[in-house]
Amino acid sequence: MYQMKYRLFIILFFILGISCQQNKTFRSIDSFRDTHIWTLAKLVQSEDTAKMREFVNSNPAIDIDELDSKFHKNLLIWAIFNGRYKSVESLLRLGADPNFTAFDGTTPLIYASRFLTSEYKADIRYIAILLKFGADPNKVTKDSVSGLKTNALDVAAITSIEYVKYLIKKGKADPFVKVNNISPIEQAVIQDQLEIVDYLISSSNVSLHIPSGTYGGGRTVYDILAKKHYPSDSDLYTLQQRILQLQTTVPK
Repeated sequence: MYQMKYRLFIILFFILGISCQQNKTFRSIDSFRDTHIWTLAKLVQSEDTAKMREFVNSNPAIDIDELDSKFHKNLLIWAIFNGRYKSVESLLRLGADPNFTAFDGTTPLIYASRFLTSEYKADIRYIAILLKFGADPNKVTKDSVSGLKTNALDVAAITSIEYVKYLIKKGKADPFVKVNNISPIEQAVIQDQLEIVDYLISSSNVSLHIPSGTYGGGRTVYDILAKKHYPSDSDLYTLQQRILQLQTTVPK
């Protein structure tokens, strides 16, 4: 059982590595060149929202969610990934699907939940506008190739406490949902996002005393955090010790 869980863990990071490599080239708009929405794609890139609206209104039969020829994703995802907020808002107003799901299981909200600016800062506007237009924060999707699942909170738990708070407070995202048998709090523990761990415990009564979906073998998420080694003079160590002390008692 342990070997199976470990193998799943390795596969997951391998796929994420491939995804990151692909995403580097997804920064170019050129993958939409051979589509019917090439003109629209260039307007999305330049954030010319007036001409975007004019193009869509003049071409009512156009599929605004047409996939690009290389990565098989839509313009809404491209605009989020590349930080074109004005285009994101315009595309949604023009009818782009906020719950569009690519073949690899990614959605606009999943991309928004892991988006960081060039200064590696969170930008809550993308999640906010997607939720406003009906994006489902509890939607769990599956990669058609690997079979691995994901959802927005699962991604946010390793990205930004701001995203986690917004998804739970405004989007009513379920903090207890498990994806690939791994909960958001376990994701946060593994990635040393202890502020997120602390928030999930204090705001939603999520417990660390749950089975680990990563390691199995009877280990709990509490065990994973307890075995983490942080410098004794670091904020992470202080937070770790406080969380462990508060979670010492196993709930009945």
